[in-house]
Amino acid sequence: MEWNRCLIGICILSSLIWLDPRESRESKATPSGDRALSLLLVMLPLWVGLQLVPLPLPLLRVISPARAALAAVAFPSGTTVGQAPLSATPSLTMAHLLRLLSFICVFYLIRELTRRLNRGPNRNAWLAAVPIILIAASEAALGLVQYFRGAVHATGTWVNSNHYSSFLQMSLPFPLALAAIALRRKGTAPLSIDRALLACGLIAIAVLIFAGALYSMSRMGLAAIVLSLLTLATLWVTRRSPERKAAARVVLSASAVFAVVIVSTPGTLLARFASSDQDPLTGEIRFRIWHETLRLITDYPVFGSGLGSYASVFQKYSVSAPMFLVDFAHNDYLQLMAELGVIGFAIAAATALLILIRILKSAYNAGSSAQRMVSAACAAGLLALLLDSSVDFDFYIPANAMLAAWLAGIGTAGAE
Repeated sequence: MEWNRCLIGICILSSLIWLDPRESRESKATPSGDRALSLLLVMLPLWVGLQLVPLPLPLLRVISPARAALAAVAFPSGTTVGQAPLSATPSLTMAHLLRLLSFICVFYLIRELTRRLNRGPNRNAWLAAVPIILIAASEAALGLVQYFRGAVHATGTWVNSNHYSSFLQMSLPFPLALAAIALRRKGTAPLSIDRALLACGLIAIAVLIFAGALYSMSRMGLAAIVLSLLTLATLWVTRRSPERKAAARVVLSASAVFAVVIVSTPGTLLARFASSDQDPLTGEIRFRIWHETLRLITDYPVFGSGLGSYASVFQKYSVSAPMFLVDFAHNDYLQLMAELGVIGFAIAAATALLILIRILKSAYNAGSSAQRMVSAACAAGLLALLLDSSVDFDFYIPANAMLAAWLAGIGTAGAE
C-alpha cells in the first residue's frame, strides 16, 4: 500500500511539472539528442508489457518452449490450457512493470527540474542534488550510531548492509561536488567566509557518508567507493588540461584516493577480504548460482521468463543451495538477462549506456561549471552502482533504483 501511494505521488508530481502553464511550448520540446533515449525508455516498459500478453499455447511452444512446458504442468491433469503469458509469474511482472514506470517518471521529473534550475543567470542545477545529500547524511549518521552501539554492520533503514552501502556510494560524490562549487571563485574576487564555511560543512558531510559506507563492512562497497572517487577526480582534473598535465593529475588523484581509503578502512573490513567465514553467501556459492542462472538463460533465451520471476523459475535449476530459496542471482546483469531475454536485456543495456554517455558529455561540455561538476558526481555514483550490481541485486531495491534514476535525470539535464 505504501509503495502504491508513492507511485501515485510520483505520477502527480510528474503531471504538475509538465502541465505547468508558465512553461512555454519551446521549453517542453524534446532536444534532438534525447530522442534515441526517449525511444529506448518507451521500448523497455513495452517489452515488459509484452511479457504479460496471453498467447495461444501453440505459439508459446514455438517462441518459448520452456515457458509452454511450465504452463502445461501448472494446471491439474486433464485441464486444457488455451493460453498463457510469456511471464512465468504475471503478478510479479506487473508489480515490477509499475516500479519501472515510476523510475522512468522520476528520471524525467528530475531532468526537467534540473533543466529549469539551470536556466537564467543563477544556474542552480546543484539544488537537485541537495535532497540526496540530506538523506544520505541522515542514513550515514543512523548507520554509525547502530554500529558503535554494538551492531555488526551499519545498515541505516535498510535490511541488507550491502544495499545500504550502495546507496551511500552513489551519494558520496555529491557533497564533494557541491563543496567544489562553493570554493570556486568568480573572477578575482576573494573567497567569502560564508562560502568557505559551506564548503567545510559539505566536506564534513562527505566524510560522514564515507564513514557510513565503510562501516557497512561491504567488501564490494569498498571497491565501488574507490571507483567512484577515482571517476570523480579524473573527470575534474582532465577537463581542458594538456595531455601531460592531465596524466600527472590523474596519477596524483589516484594516489590520494588510495591513500585516504587505505588509512580510513576499518581493520574488520580489511579482515573480511582474507576470510569469508562470516559471509553466508561465499564467492564460491555465488559462482555456482551464476552458472545455474546461465542454464535458466539458455531455456528462456529470447523473451525471458518475465521481469521479477527469477525466484519462482530458478528453483528448478538450483543445485548449489538446495535447502534455501535463492530469490536473486546476486548479479543484476545475469538476472535481467534471464528475466528479460536477449532482446529486453539489449534494450536495458543500450538505455544505460546512452544515459552514461550523455552524463559524461554533460560533465565535459555543460554550459555551467556547476552543472559539469554535478554531472561528474552523477557519473561517479552510477559507475559505483554498476560495479556493485555485478555481485548484488541493487536494481531490485526500490530506493537504490530510484536514486539511480534521480542521478540519471540530473546528469543528462546538461547534455543538450
